[in-house]
Amino acid sequence: MVGVCHKHVRLSLEQSFKREFHKIPYEKLVLASRAEYRDQYASITAADGKVFSSVPMALPSRKPPIVPILNSFGVEPKWCLELFARCLQPNTVSVGFEPLLLQSASCFTHA
Repeated sequence: MVGVCHKHVRLSLEQSFKREFHKIPYEKLVLASRAEYRDQYASITAADGKVFSSVPMALPSRKPPIVPILNSFGVEPKWCLELFARCLQPNTVSVGFEPLLLQSASCFTHA
């Protein structure tokens, strides 16, 4: 994994700055599934050195949808549970307060 902070790029997730606030420029991703689907996720565990990232937005606490990224590894989950969710996704039970906050009209444009 690569951790990026300001202009420093590190090959480990060690902090390259003095942390005076609670936000960090990366997150850990934990995937879990039932044992009978373990083989389906083998391509992800074998993806050593691969990193996914997103373009920062003006709105805080946004992350890319994970299902399209999983699809690129050949994993097609039918139903997902996202803890500490930050937005609403199709076929996903989103647990957290952020999906409600981001339903503001200021997040959308009128067609």
